Amino acid sequence: MQGAERGLQRVDRGPGSEKVSFRALLDDKGRIMVLAIHNSDVPDGWEIFDKGPKSVELFDRVIQRANSIFWNGPIGVFEFPNFASGSEGVLKSVTKRTKEGATSVIGGGDTSRLVISRKADKEVSFVSTGGGASLEYMQGIKLPGVESLCEASELK
Repeated sequence: MQGAERGLQRVDRGPGSEKVSFRALLDDKGRIMVLAIHNSDVPDGWEIFDKGPKSVELFDRVIQRANSIFWNGPIGVFEFPNFASGSEGVLKSVTKRTKEGATSVIGGGDTSRLVISRKADKEVSFVSTGGGASLEYMQGIKLPGVESLCEASELK
């Protein structure tokens, strides 16, 4: 994408101008965690609205090795066509890997809206609008609503 609009300022998106780098790390349980690292060359007051093809390629390499995928948060401001390619690229990788047998969980209102708007909700394992709650649940934090449902099911 040459010259992506960022608010009122224009950013050159030519070759080699990626503004965010990513690191793939293994946690203590052997899970791959992808972390976005904002480069210091993004001027103050400028915003990143999408990821470029190199970033999408990195995500794809990690996703294609995964057996479980938990995606919370779109990659760019996908509601605007000029900034949708990052999110759509990752969605394509997730649906491809799901078809190959991985389990994919989409968490969060924005991410679920992306998946549904691209008619890919039947191509992933599970879609939830509860992004923050999903993240807390994955961390082992007890959720009052889930606890109440568990207790109610035990009464039957």
